[in-house]
Amino acid sequence: MERSRTLMNWMKNKFHGQWMYGFLLATIISGIFLSPASIKAQSSVTSPNPAALFYQANGYYQRREYQQAAEVYHQLIQTGYESGNLYFNLGNTEYKLGHKGEAVLYYEKAKQLMPHDADLQSNLELALDGVDEGNPSWQRIFYQSIVSTGSLENLLVLTSVLFFILMSFLILILMVPMDFREHNNGKLKGWCLGTLVGIATVFLLSLSLTAATGFDHTRQNAVAVQASGEVRFEPNSQSTAYYRLAEGSRVQILEKKDNWLLIQRKDGKMGWIEAKFIAPI
Repeated sequence: MERSRTLMNWMKNKFHGQWMYGFLLATIISGIFLSPASIKAQSSVTSPNPAALFYQANGYYQRREYQQAAEVYHQLIQTGYESGNLYFNLGNTEYKLGHKGEAVLYYEKAKQLMPHDADLQSNLELALDGVDEGNPSWQRIFYQSIVSTGSLENLLVLTSVLFFILMSFLILILMVPMDFREHNNGKLKGWCLGTLVGIATVFLLSLSLTAATGFDHTRQNAVAVQASGEVRFEPNSQSTAYYRLAEGSRVQILEKKDNWLLIQRKDGKMGWIEAKFIAPI
């Protein structure tokens, strides 16, 4: 702005009686200095570098300055940056600080981005040690094992490929000349039918698995980040307590009412809890 005022004063002295022309010219030049492109360029200079912040936080962690490391990791997340390694490191940091719920939360966030990482799975199991999540039925265990087979993106790709193969095979059968089909009727019919049934079966299984995984992704999963959360039968503090939700417990959010959440634990138990005890994954 100081640069704009100086320029306008110069133009006023320069043009004297032609002040209007000077004003217009000064406005145009000022617009160049204050254009969105220049503002964006200036802001990009002062904006934090994600790689530098990540390196800084890792340095704090290696020096066992866990509180400072957590603050920088959180600052990095606030810039909009996310990665599996970032959430993994923050989970490790929160675990070192004794925040079991926060550790499970960020391990679960990391798991969404790198679901097959062995170190992540090991640390998550360590953080969940001693957390009472109930005893799920075999049906729920089987369902969770099914929907955890692969990522939704990979399943969508696999299902699309199988659909393309199935359609291509059907077109290929229809393109076989009639004379060839009549001459090799028995062998060709048996081979085509068996192959078609096999491809169709695999496609339907992949489609069902993709649908189940997609449905599971529509549910809002969360983690209890505070201890002593009372789960009640009704969404009010005067209602009868059902059970106490352990810190680090993983639940699904089914409904929201004011500052209360209807949750379902892994063993199927449902109830209402204050939202402050829960953080969505």
